[in-house]
Amino acid sequence: MDDPEGESVVIKDYWAISSNRDGVPDDKSNEVRHLKLIDEKLKDLTLTFPYSKVVMAGDVRFKLGRKHITDSTNELFNYEPEDDDKYVRVHRRVVLQPYGSNLDTVRNEYELIVVLTDAMKCHNTILRKCNILHRDISSGNIMVVRDSNPVAGKCAVHGLLIDFDNAASVGLGSGHVGNDTCSGTHPYMSIDNLEGAPGRRTALDDWESLLYLICWLGTMGVNRDDCKKRERNDNWAILVQDEFMPEYKLLKALALYLHGALFNHQECRDTVNSLISDSDSLSEQSDYLPDDVDSPGDGSGMDSATKAPKESVGKHKKGGALAQRNKDKDKIVAKLLQIMCLFAENAKAKLASFEERESAEDFESDTSFED
Repeated sequence: MDDPEGESVVIKDYWAISSNRDGVPDDKSNEVRHLKLIDEKLKDLTLTFPYSKVVMAGDVRFKLGRKHITDSTNELFNYEPEDDDKYVRVHRRVVLQPYGSNLDTVRNEYELIVVLTDAMKCHNTILRKCNILHRDISSGNIMVVRDSNPVAGKCAVHGLLIDFDNAASVGLGSGHVGNDTCSGTHPYMSIDNLEGAPGRRTALDDWESLLYLICWLGTMGVNRDDCKKRERNDNWAILVQDEFMPEYKLLKALALYLHGALFNHQECRDTVNSLISDSDSLSEQSDYLPDDVDSPGDGSGMDSATKAPKESVGKHKKGGALAQRNKDKDKIVAKLLQIMCLFAENAKAKLASFEERESAEDFESDTSFED
């Protein structure tokens, strides 16, 4: 909907999970609290990506007799204090800006890469500046924002990271949260998150979710038109292993590089099978790669001194492969961001060339009409 000043806003009406049964205003998992802190920390920064801002927000309340009651399952179902295993949800309304459209409205793989890069740059900035980890990177939580007045020569599409319902505050300087519950959207959850492995959840879990999201979109189609081209196949696992849609050259290369940075180093080589096979080498994608990106063979960017000895590699024991990876999470995240930004620049160049070609065709069409 539009606000009085003519700008589009989003109204989110939902039942939020509350971690505080009796004192809802002090609920530390409150999405509104996270978003207000994010705006406080980011509003004075010069950023190249949008982020969600709260216009107004509040819990829905109603009058019962002389009392004003917060609309919650606690009130509706009369939970007793000892029912600690019951979820408590609070009816909440939030007005947000900017407005974005669904991820499947991207026109091609290049716009998708730009949108995903913006979302992960936002993810990283919020983690560093606000100590908030998103914990739910998925197709429904990244939106497409288009400039209302596009400027010639500038990319008019952006990515917006939304829905901080599952977000959690991390320890100052630690960059991780506890693993007491699984969080996120199941198809995109990290291996450790899905299996409830011992250890801490970090930004790498969210980056792993991004990889699975790219694999899904690359296989099933990045937008509604491309999805229609894919023949139905109920065996999704075989379909994903088969290949991306052949036209997604740059997106496939991006997935391979991200996989290399996440898994293709000493800590994880013996735990996770590499996506990079002899028959699917990056040399086949060489015409579609940014010039400045390093080989994904050791994507973590770690030197040999930081690598765990082979005997320490194990699946879920304390100090196992994925847990060992977390000790170098900052280096790996820096590498992942470098990869995304380089691929995004490449994608923007492709989009600019499309725009120039369309402008030239429009000019020729107008000229021929005049003749």
